[in-house]
Amino acid sequence: MTTDVYHLRPPLTSTLEAEAAERMVFGQERVLVDIRDLLRSIVYTMDQERREKEQDEQRMSEWMLAATVLDRIFFIIAIILFIIATTIFIVLPLVNR
Repeated sequence: MTTDVYHLRPPLTSTLEAEAAERMVFGQERVLVDIRDLLRSIVYTMDQERREKEQDEQRMSEWMLAATVLDRIFFIIAIILFIIATTIFIVLPLVNR
């Protein structure tokens, strides 16, 4: 029967050493829990920022569409007013003769 020497731990000589080792293990577990919680909060924050960015891009896209529609409407109104004004300036002198 062979034993793996890498898995053997030296025996603890006192209860103080045992308590210290136990506190160290609990301290390491606490650090790991803190790291896990920190990573979760970072992932949550990044997810929130991604959602907000997508919503902002969606709103910008909608406003760009609205601006394009309004631009076309005002362009058509300007052309109609230009045609009416030009027609008035051309026809008015002919009527006053």
